[in-house]
Amino acid sequence: SISEHEYKFTHERIKDAAYQMLISSLIKSFDCEDEAKAIHLRIGLLLLDDIFGSNGDTDPLKAVDSSRIFACADQFVYGLLQSKISKLSGDSRLKISQLLLETGSNLSQTANNFDAASKYLVLGIKVLKGSHESAQATQFAFQKSYRLSVELHLMYAHMEINCGRT
Repeated sequence: SISEHEYKFTHERIKDAAYQMLISSLIKSFDCEDEAKAIHLRIGLLLLDDIFGSNGDTDPLKAVDSSRIFACADQFVYGLLQSKISKLSGDSRLKISQLLLETGSNLSQTANNFDAASKYLVLGIKVLKGSHESAQATQFAFQKSYRLSVELHLMYAHMEINCGRT
């Protein structure tokens, strides 16, 4: 299980600096930034499996520590290219969208960080739709998970209003 080892930084800026150093060295060691994004995507999928697989709950995100949810969501923010979304299974897209909804919700409620919440929510909408920005993709997303689609769109609209972008 991934959750056996947990590391905490004493300050958020120390974590950010360490992360940037790690990413810089990873990107330099690969031929292109797409490979680094692929690593983020793979890490995100592993964390997602750990979150959803380690819990027999009907709503596993409610039973998981929010720091694990944020860590996983961040991997998808860094690693999801539009071209990669279409390669994800429908089940993975649903789980990722649920995770991004939970992350956006947590940010808006605990930190009143509406701008950051909006970014997670719009990515959740894109992931749920798939790689196509068409009416068919939107219809598929609504049919596959109506409740999740509505929650993502409503919360996204709410965040945009709170940010003054209407």
